[in-house]
Amino acid sequence: MLRSWLVVVGGGISGLYTALEAKRRALGASVALIERASVGSGATAYAPGIQVAFGRDAIERDLVRRGLDGWRRTFREHGIQVGRQCDLLWMTRDPNDVLKGHLSDSLNAVDTCTLGSYLPSLLLDSAPTDLVALADRAMYTPGAVLAAALRTHLEGL
Repeated sequence: MLRSWLVVVGGGISGLYTALEAKRRALGASVALIERASVGSGATAYAPGIQVAFGRDAIERDLVRRGLDGWRRTFREHGIQVGRQCDLLWMTRDPNDVLKGHLSDSLNAVDTCTLGSYLPSLLLDSAPTDLVALADRAMYTPGAVLAAALRTHLEGL
């Protein structure tokens, strides 16, 4: 019979990350991961993997901030080289809606000319004139790619 200090159900991004964190925080602890199919094959396989610093309220923003910090630390500690920085555009009629939920100061208002360079297929003369574009930076890591990297590092522990 297998005995474990912790049993994690689900081998998607959240389950793998939970198992990695448990191993990091409790060195020597045995962690079992239970997955009904192959690791990263559920919702994780279809996740676009855009990590952005945004939350609807203070509690969610704190959770997002801690999650992003955890991912960055995990990438650094395990030398995981997946993902890349990408541009993200927020289109809004009220920039304050985006600003009040955003966690960083990386947002910049984008003028029409710059917007055209981001989205060359956009017909700027037909775009609504009351929309404001805000440029942001995000991390792009498809869920399946991240799950494979996490699984590889977890197997080595």
